[in-house]
Amino acid sequence: MNDAHIDLMIRYLKNEASTADRRILEEWMRVPENRLRFEEIKKSWEVAADLHRDFVPDEGKAWDSIQRRLIAGKTAAGSAGIWPALVRAAAVILAIVTFTWLGLHLTRETDSGDQMLTELATTSFADSVQLSDGTVVWLNKQTRIRFPQVFEGHDRRVFLEGEAFFEVAADERKPFIIETPSNEIRVLGTSFNLKETEGISEITVVSGKISFSEKNDPANLAYLEAGQMAAFDLNKRVIRTAGMDPNALFWRTGRLVFRNAGLTEITTALSGYYGEAIQLQVEHPHEYTLTTEFERQSLSEIIEIICLTLDLEYEKNAHGFVLKE
Repeated sequence: MNDAHIDLMIRYLKNEASTADRRILEEWMRVPENRLRFEEIKKSWEVAADLHRDFVPDEGKAWDSIQRRLIAGKTAAGSAGIWPALVRAAAVILAIVTFTWLGLHLTRETDSGDQMLTELATTSFADSVQLSDGTVVWLNKQTRIRFPQVFEGHDRRVFLEGEAFFEVAADERKPFIIETPSNEIRVLGTSFNLKETEGISEITVVSGKISFSEKNDPANLAYLEAGQMAAFDLNKRVIRTAGMDPNALFWRTGRLVFRNAGLTEITTALSGYYGEAIQLQVEHPHEYTLTTEFERQSLSEIIEIICLTLDLEYEKNAHGFVLKE
């Protein structure tokens, strides 16, 4: 993404793009990764527009926040080419509304009694944070994590609400412990995905081993290894284990895998992953099966591929997609 693309997106979002501008932008967005970038910027723009109606920005505080994030981004990216573009994009967003309110993430300190904890909360976008021990945590949207600036004592304990992927730095002397509203997960060094929703906790282990237990009953636990997952139902107080769902990390990898899956299964999964309704007007949907993979493609592209493969038709309306024979 360079300055020209940013200028094009700005003109488009301000409804000032010419026909030629739109054509160039549409061609650029044929690349799935570019379309994802545009959609993220568009969402930020829309959130900013809503907030701008009632919000008077603190520009000094906003610019400090932008600088901290851009410095971190520059260090992580290691690329001089994208740096001017990021600065320009940040300056444009700042002109609309303070960066702190763009829905990317909010941070604050909370008092847990023994020590102060930093709280990171995502809203409209995923984010990541590196903890003091080297552990890296990727947070999905609408997720909240609390952690100390430095791990003291005999363990490394964090608190999570929502969904996150952990790459835990190995330390046999200090187990890494994650508390959720209903569960406790204890590891030494591993990588896994943890999703906490109302009444249900799901964990998928990518590498290493973990113990997964009920918070209020530590004896109710399961031991998991790489390639396994478990779900805990708070109402039934039952932990169920199974093989790893190949799509459990879709929010991080953008990759979807379907093996001899039925049409209803596929569309239900896609609707959940992309947050759009998909209606079937098919007499016998169980007769349609598909084995395929998708990676970082828009829902429109996936729907089109499915319909071409299964000889179906589709239409897009205000409510979502409709697939029909």
